[in-house]
Amino acid sequence: MTAAATVVGHSHAAPTDLGWRQFSDQGSGTRVDYPANIFSVEEGAFEIAPGQQFGSADGRAHLAVFTMKLEKSGSPAAFVARNLQVPPAAALDYRRVSSKFFAISGVHDADIFYVRCNSGRERSVLHCIYLIYPAAEKRAWDSIVTRISRTLRPLG
Repeated sequence: MTAAATVVGHSHAAPTDLGWRQFSDQGSGTRVDYPANIFSVEEGAFEIAPGQQFGSADGRAHLAVFTMKLEKSGSPAAFVARNLQVPPAAALDYRRVSSKFFAISGVHDADIFYVRCNSGRERSVLHCIYLIYPAAEKRAWDSIVTRISRTLRPLG
């Protein structure tokens, strides 16, 4: 069994069976590739910001694709400084902030959370993803998270 085969309990799935698709949101102008065979349940609108949520059939993993407006003369770094709130019981394991994007990741309870936001061409909008998945399956998720993260971008 491959590492990707253990993700969300699909014991017979191979990495090629993840059903990669592109999600495009015309309203927000965001696109990203995601494994549709894992995130097979549409969970509706994202509660925190305009966007869409997806979940795994077993409810253990979630993906949100959303946008947030930057304040005037804002940057991803300024946004993180003003808005980063990590739950008290969470450990922030990864933090990378640049003038064009930020990515943070950590552990909360038994789950890993990962957030990445890229600034758009107009520099007034952040195009973001938010992932939650079981910490015990970190290795199986690493390549999935990397691909999702690297394909996040504005439409066009």
